[in-house]
Amino acid sequence: DTKAGGVAAKHVRAAGHRKALFIAPVWKGKVPPSYAARIEGFRNIIPDTIVRTYPLDGHIGDSYRVGLAAGSDPFDATVLVGASDHVSWGLIDALDNRGLRVPDDVSVIGFEGLDRIYRAGIPATATVRFERAELGRAGVGLIRNLLAGSKVSSLTIEPRWHVAPSLGSPRMKNEV
Repeated sequence: DTKAGGVAAKHVRAAGHRKALFIAPVWKGKVPPSYAARIEGFRNIIPDTIVRTYPLDGHIGDSYRVGLAAGSDPFDATVLVGASDHVSWGLIDALDNRGLRVPDDVSVIGFEGLDRIYRAGIPATATVRFERAELGRAGVGLIRNLLAGSKVSSLTIEPRWHVAPSLGSPRMKNEV
């Protein structure tokens, strides 16, 4: 997840963004470890990234609601980074409700590479993908090694950037 944060930040920086706001859910008072690692990786590339956290309530759709709440709050950034694709989808929908267009007014990216059915006027989300088939094969291989009594080492699956229209060049000048 730290690598994924770095991959995202490199693409955000390459698009010309320098003012990023990272939105992360909080569960029981803590940012989940995978999201904290994404923040760390992102800040390694864009150190001035602001992080805002929003509490989860333990219900289905929590992460999406975090994005809706964050996208409804004022911000001074040219790109909003959702800690997950669900958060980024909530951000995009909240911005749309405010009359802001992604990426014309502000860019939005996410993590996980999930698919979403888009409605007219809502762009597909630029995201860092974790190749699920590759993760599954690697996990099965580790389990087989464990069952065979072999030593198991750590495993890294490289995250991949997925280009989509929600990341454009920075255009915002004022706080929204």
